[in-house]
Amino acid sequence: MRAIAFVAAFVIAGSAVAQGVAPPKAPHGAKVFIVSPKNGATVGQDVHVVFGAKGITIAPATDTAPGTGHHHL
Repeated sequence: MRAIAFVAAFVIAGSAVAQGVAPPKAPHGAKVFIVSPKNGATVGQDVHVVFGAKGITIAPATDTAPGTGHHHL
């Protein structure tokens, strides 16, 4: 029973700490946008989306270097 209580306390404390970690801020003026397809375009079943970025480098979500970010589509 003590082991279960210890594990439960550890999990609760860990989740409280994890919630307090804020993601890093994007650089001032950073922009991510869709280049293609153009706004209002009619697309078929297969769509090739092209992203653009200014003031920030698009990187994998695991890359936490300053000035980088990732996107979700």
